[in-house]
Amino acid sequence: MKYIVFFILYSCGIFLYFYNEYRGSLEAYHADVIQNVSNSYETAVNTYEFANDTFHAIYGDTIARILFEASSGEGVKHKELQEELKRRFIDFYNLKRFELFSGMSVIEKNQKVFYRFHDPKFYADVVSWRPMVREGVKNYLYQKGLEIDDYGEAYRFSYPLFWDGNYVGMYEYALSLEALVQQMEKIYGNRYMFIFHKEAIEQKIPPLKMQTGYKNFSVAEKNYVMNNDSLKEFKSCGVYRELAATREFAEALDSLEPSVIDYAYENLSNALVIVPIKELYGTKVGYVVADIGDNPKPLYLQRALFDSFLLFFVGVVVLYFYRKMFKQQLYVRNLLDSQHQMLVITDGEQLQDANQTFFRFFGYKDIKAFKKVHNCVCDFFLAGEGLLQKEKNGVSWYDFIHDNPYQKQRVKMYDKLLGEERIFEVSFEFFEETHRTFLSFRDVTEQLLREEELENKANFDKLTAVYNRQKFDFFLEKEIKKAQRYGSVFSLIMFDIDHFKMINDTYGHDVGDYVLGEIARAVKEHTRDVDIFARWGGEEFMIITNTPLEQAQNLAEKLRVLIQNHSFNYGIRLTCSFGVTQFAAEDNEKTIAKRVDTLLYSAKNHGRNCVRTQL
Repeated sequence: MKYIVFFILYSCGIFLYFYNEYRGSLEAYHADVIQNVSNSYETAVNTYEFANDTFHAIYGDTIARILFEASSGEGVKHKELQEELKRRFIDFYNLKRFELFSGMSVIEKNQKVFYRFHDPKFYADVVSWRPMVREGVKNYLYQKGLEIDDYGEAYRFSYPLFWDGNYVGMYEYALSLEALVQQMEKIYGNRYMFIFHKEAIEQKIPPLKMQTGYKNFSVAEKNYVMNNDSLKEFKSCGVYRELAATREFAEALDSLEPSVIDYAYENLSNALVIVPIKELYGTKVGYVVADIGDNPKPLYLQRALFDSFLLFFVGVVVLYFYRKMFKQQLYVRNLLDSQHQMLVITDGEQLQDANQTFFRFFGYKDIKAFKKVHNCVCDFFLAGEGLLQKEKNGVSWYDFIHDNPYQKQRVKMYDKLLGEERIFEVSFEFFEETHRTFLSFRDVTEQLLREEELENKANFDKLTAVYNRQKFDFFLEKEIKKAQRYGSVFSLIMFDIDHFKMINDTYGHDVGDYVLGEIARAVKEHTRDVDIFARWGGEEFMIITNTPLEQAQNLAEKLRVLIQNHSFNYGIRLTCSFGVTQFAAEDNEKTIAKRVDTLLYSAKNHGRNCVRTQL
């Protein structure tokens, strides 16, 4: 009776385990395709954004100059400037129309349209009701996002314009969603469509355009719209019509979260991915819908069933031999082979046994094939700092791990299957009766990479790739303790970019970020490896150098001249102000930081672009 109960429990355990594994694999696949669809949308947008940014860098000043002149002229002068704008850029606009650009507008700072390339006869209307225009004029922002107006839905890129440091207006490109669909299909090869809530479209698009440009369809008594091309694509496939009638499709459209619908069509397994999209400064207005082929759901199910059956069969065999007094040996063997870790039994000189994970890793069928070429797993140990070697500190690796049982040991070995080096953590158990050792090699490569990534995120400033303030505080405390204990000397340099706000206001924060990164790169190239260079905050930086004040002052002066003479993109010229001080015996972290900050602002108050020092 107990064997029957055991067998039932064992079977249930197998089913639950592999069912959870199947569900986990399917959920991971869903998360992956949702991310891929989101990435395809962003990639398509970024592709067009790059082209627009290039145009802005070349011709933005020309449009700004025309708007500036228009702001001081009326009537005939206004018309002449519109004609100049048209003459200069109509060929560019016509070219972009072939890329499915749906519009290009130039807007004055009073929120009136100066010129519409897509509707040149209609201008001088106030468009402050549009969030992109309102926020752009208010905050001088570069903006991008989906927006719906009386011309239809489009993805827009809005660029602020400045002339002689003064805001004069903005211009924007409108990209049709058909262009995004084409770009996504070109890059990723899937089928894409856009679906919108009817009320979101009806609120902003004139009735005539709604009748001619959009078609309605209902899902679970809720109304949606698609443009004519998308709806034709949607209804051309019978399976879409079937999916649209399902409760699962209705729930996906009603959800605020991305969804995946698995379906089969013509003996193929596909996935319909539905990702909500929002209007700029607004709420959810619709969805990106992607049809993804090669859905692995059947494979996951087959694998789960196969693995369940396999483990079920193994259980039957184990139970049978258990009753025949062979339980122990077979149980151990199957247990070893089911592990993902490499498991080895050795006497230190020759391999006695190993699991299949071990043989797969090194490309051998079994222990017999392995021993034809090798005797010991240590033959595969690769050199590396702090890693276990075939011989370490004059003793064999086997004796070394036994002499240091509480010391964490790691080895590096080459994975023939993946074609790359992997790092393993070694655990062992010694069996004195047989004088053999049971070794476990656990792959910690990804774990170490994640730890390294987390350490970098914790210690380095993402924008400039130099130490962040938290890590700098750690080094400063360490240097102070060393100076107090051993009497060592170090100095502190603090510098700040002069008029940095003007860079952000004039060129935008993306250029400001570029300036910060470029200055950090230049300074890093001209300081020693032993110097501690960190971003203190905003446009302020700190350097710890283990030199007395005079040498630190010389370094600061060298860096000041370096930055003053450095050629930045966009024709930008910059200077920096420096404060330099040397550690004093009575100092702590706050006093020395306060003193160097005071010196920096003294440099600011004495005309900037200079170095101020004090012991």
